Amino acid sequence: MVRALAVCVAIASGVLFAGVVLAADAGLIHLYYKQPARQPLVYSSVVQEENDAPDAKGKMQKTTVQTEQTVTNHYKLVGPEVLAVKAQFSEFKTAVNGKQVAYTPPDKEAQKLIDVKGYRKMANKGAADFDKFDVILPNYPVKTGETWTYTAPPTTDLPVYLVTKFKLVGIEKLQGRDVAVIDAATHVSEVETARKLKITVSGKGRIVFAINEGYLVSSEFRIKMVTEPLQGAGAAATVTRNIKTNMKLVKLG
Repeated sequence: MVRALAVCVAIASGVLFAGVVLAADAGLIHLYYKQPARQPLVYSSVVQEENDAPDAKGKMQKTTVQTEQTVTNHYKLVGPEVLAVKAQFSEFKTAVNGKQVAYTPPDKEAQKLIDVKGYRKMANKGAADFDKFDVILPNYPVKTGETWTYTAPPTTDLPVYLVTKFKLVGIEKLQGRDVAVIDAATHVSEVETARKLKITVSGKGRIVFAINEGYLVSSEFRIKMVTEPLQGAGAAATVTRNIKTNMKLVKLG
């Protein structure tokens, strides 16, 4: 949702410096987050959500909401393996069922701390659903075709543990950059006893990272979430959400 940076760096004397780390005999590559040499990084972000949910009278209604915005990210190395990320949001556009509507975002900026593998230093239990699909990098060197997994903890919006499997698809050239192409896939089906709901989540994504420069080039996800009442749960109805996210680098500082 979405939103992650993959890089290849080395750590020395508490400073991150660019460099692809390869094990020549096995074609292995170490992936790390880093502080970009050129800042800020400016991204276009589009999130489209289709909801099938009951209205006040219990009749199922389909609603499509599309939100566009510009995200400007600043990064600061605040420890040997810790980055502070400050995101500023601007140029908002929101459409409901294809019609533009006025929208005032709750926040115009946000901040988080991550380590060099992408793990949040402090859990965000209020994160939006698609925030749980950030790229987390492997703790060991990988080569093309290899996979790793990450389990995201429950949040307010999505109170289940979400396991995402990542795969290094390959290393390519894109606009003069060496990039790592990573696929992501997730599926979970759990029962939340407090609200007597079965929650099913499935998603697929593709992430492209500039390896030497150390920043996200693009990220796309398709996520489906279904909540359905357990037998005897009363008036609750099945709700289906289909979310598409697209984030793309448009400008370097």
